[in-house]
Amino acid sequence: MAERSKQKPDYSALKELFQHHIDSYNYLIAAGLEVVTESVNPVQIYDPVSACHQGIDFFQSADCYFFFPALFLGKAEVLQPQKDAKSGRGFTYPYECRQSRTSYAGKLMIDVCFQFNDGVVVRDRFNFGDFPVMLKVSKTG
Repeated sequence: MAERSKQKPDYSALKELFQHHIDSYNYLIAAGLEVVTESVNPVQIYDPVSACHQGIDFFQSADCYFFFPALFLGKAEVLQPQKDAKSGRGFTYPYECRQSRTSYAGKLMIDVCFQFNDGVVVRDRFNFGDFPVMLKVSKTG
């Protein structure tokens, strides 16, 4: 009976093949999400009801915009994949996703900031959906 080799297979060529995907994902998580959120311009919100109550004509005055900047994006973060909140069992592992034929993904949480005129900035975190998590990448947290 032939004895099995105790050496592990050499996957270095395979790792090199996928290295550009891993580097790209690392950049996206480390800096790319921040670049994306910073590139979204602040939004001005016009409230015609408030403007009418104050007798402001939309076409004659820039004062019709009560929020400046009204809405802008802050920090973005991809959270580690979690099990269903109802089960309360913690993290999801890649093998569980393979077995259940689901994506290994975490929540993409982004700070959305609101400001009324020149007042205090109010930040609130919103879930922008699931974001795929790639294996064998740099740790982000």
